[in-house]
Amino acid sequence: MEMIRATNICKNFDTLEVLKNIDFSISQGEVVSVIGPSGSGKSTLLRCFHQLESIHEGTIEVEGKVIVAEGSQKNNYTISAEEKRQGVLKMGMVFQDFNLFPHKTVLENIIEAPIIVLHKTREEAVKKAEELLDRVGLLYKRDVYPSQLSGGQKQRIAIARALALDPDIMLFDEPTSSLDPELVGEVLKVIKDLAEEKRTMIIVTHEMAFAQEVSDRVVFMDEGRILEEGPPEKIFKNPDNERMQTFLGKII
Repeated sequence: MEMIRATNICKNFDTLEVLKNIDFSISQGEVVSVIGPSGSGKSTLLRCFHQLESIHEGTIEVEGKVIVAEGSQKNNYTISAEEKRQGVLKMGMVFQDFNLFPHKTVLENIIEAPIIVLHKTREEAVKKAEELLDRVGLLYKRDVYPSQLSGGQKQRIAIARALALDPDIMLFDEPTSSLDPELVGEVLKVIKDLAEEKRTMIIVTHEMAFAQEVSDRVVFMDEGRILEEGPPEKIFKNPDNERMQTFLGKII
């Protein structure tokens, strides 16, 4: 089953073309890492999937239902606000800068969305939150505020918060880029555990060794285009694209 399919996606910021005719899909249980130089459009692509950015052309489908159609495709679909909302709710997103509410405790950060969005009772939301906190090794931090956490702890809380909405698809936007090097491993371990559960995940990352280890498929982007994709052993050891070869030569 295809969980996300993007067809002919184009995105502009004023006159700057950030995404150029992107075709992308991910199957149920697949882990896809998106790599490439800074400014290549990787994070923008995730933000378009999650509807934090609008596209100018193309379609986005989530679990077989078109939730966005723009440009030449706009008149081919009738999409209600609720259909778009339900599609977005199937995706949980983890940002590079955590985005935790500083005035709320760890527990309050996690239970807010399930109560407001999913209409869970507080008791249900707290039970789920505590299970997730235990899972990421931070149950003992349930009543502290984000300012009292390390960067790695904040990101693990952010992952728990995204999981609290029971998404079918997890989107990670450079989840370790804001962390000190010694804190990266604790976050990558949580993501690796999710990968081993065969969760559907798209991971934008600069951690090449990690991408090679956890991915079923690696996608290389540059200047708003997908230039190459394939199994990690092919992408990292014998890439066909010259730009990909140059990129790897500089970082590995």
